[in-house]
Amino acid sequence: MSKFRPLTKAIIIHETPMEEFRRGKRGSFYVELDDADERRLRITFSHVISLEITLADCVDWYQKGVPVWAERYVLVVEDSERIARMALPYKERNPGDDLMERVKHYAMRAGDHWIEVVALGCALEYL
Repeated sequence: MSKFRPLTKAIIIHETPMEEFRRGKRGSFYVELDDADERRLRITFSHVISLEITLADCVDWYQKGVPVWAERYVLVVEDSERIARMALPYKERNPGDDLMERVKHYAMRAGDHWIEVVALGCALEYL
């Protein structure tokens, strides 16, 4: 089972974050929301490989192994089963390419949505 750790403990997502998300340029994806102090934050995922947005009420938190404390953080998923599943066909089609060793699996609850992203990078900035 995958393990979750906060990308940073310095940023806590607001209980009602007023989230907005959209696709950006060159394979990026943005999430804008409020932190616990009601400051607007943009989370930018760069070079997105995989993206899933699910209504939070449809997520089986127990099955995913998401701890209760994790709901208000941007998370890094360690030992990601998703990356492992995607790596097999990728390596068959792209021998010698190390892309799947460099990507990370991120997850977060943003209001009514559970968002999972596999990407090369993640940047946080206040607006």
